[in-house]
Amino acid sequence: MINLSYLQIAIAIAGALCLLLVMLGYLLIRKKLEQRKMADIRMMIERIRPLLIQELLRGDEEELNQIKKDTVFKGAIVETLKNLGANLDSSSFKRTIGDTADKYLSDSLSKELSSRRWADRMNALVLIKDFQIYSYVPDLWKLYEKSGTSQEEKNLILQIAAGADDQKLLDVLAASTPYQSTFFYKQIIRRVSPETLNLIIASFNDISPSFRVAVLSYIGEKRDLSLLPFTESCLDSEDHEVRVNAVKAIRSIGFISKPQALYPYSKSESWVEQMSFAQAAGEIAHPGYKDMLFELLSSSNWWVRYYAGEALSKFKDGKSLLKDAAENHQDAFARDMASQWLGSV
Repeated sequence: MINLSYLQIAIAIAGALCLLLVMLGYLLIRKKLEQRKMADIRMMIERIRPLLIQELLRGDEEELNQIKKDTVFKGAIVETLKNLGANLDSSSFKRTIGDTADKYLSDSLSKELSSRRWADRMNALVLIKDFQIYSYVPDLWKLYEKSGTSQEEKNLILQIAAGADDQKLLDVLAASTPYQSTFFYKQIIRRVSPETLNLIIASFNDISPSFRVAVLSYIGEKRDLSLLPFTESCLDSEDHEVRVNAVKAIRSIGFISKPQALYPYSKSESWVEQMSFAQAAGEIAHPGYKDMLFELLSSSNWWVRYYAGEALSKFKDGKSLLKDAAENHQDAFARDMASQWLGSV
């Protein structure tokens, strides 16, 4: 009985060792094949690079159809186009990177987009987005509407449509369940034309809250003075997030046409709005803000006090303002904060 148990254990160990050896052999063979494939791709890149440069820079129609059938052609063309796009001046191209990618990748991209494998479809969408191959947009809307299309695919399709400035985009966004991510909406906004952005702004009250925040965040990021009137109009919004992000955008722009429009924020019941006011006041440095900032130095919120002190330090007479606060302010916390900032002026 004992001998039988030992035999079973020995067989189990031997089986496990055989399995490990098979797995090791598989991994070694796979690694070898991948190394060989990468070597083939590098050789293919050296072969097609001069032909692609001629086509991009001179408009020469070099025939690569014979090479196109090679199994490593796609990988080589993708890497070569990415490299050329990053290292050559695109203004000198007679043929765009996107057109060239479309010309040589269209067959494989079409197959991948119709594949049942999620990874294949995602790979195709990423290449279409990266190379800005907008001829696929009509087909992508069909993919978008399929029941089996994942949210990740839909996100990429919307980004591609934004880059193409396709007008269907706004209708789809309006009809779709709002996304939670402001970051996603900023990706969309960064890709659309100024005309489409104006259409988004025109329907500002109808879009989702995170979309509204993304619009204001983008305006601050671009520091676009032409959108300042719209941004200032958001200061009176009933939406707290819209108001705060409007002040943030104005802070980034560093200018406001009506400085008094920010006055109510210094008296707000929201410490976030008071803090936002202090941050914006420091960038704008309007004389009318001095007394308000002096008062905010005594706020019960440390962040409000901190940014009020920072804002005062940015005025031309910031040193004397802080010195006065450090010596004469009625509030001990205000005197302490002013003293801290006085040391940095």
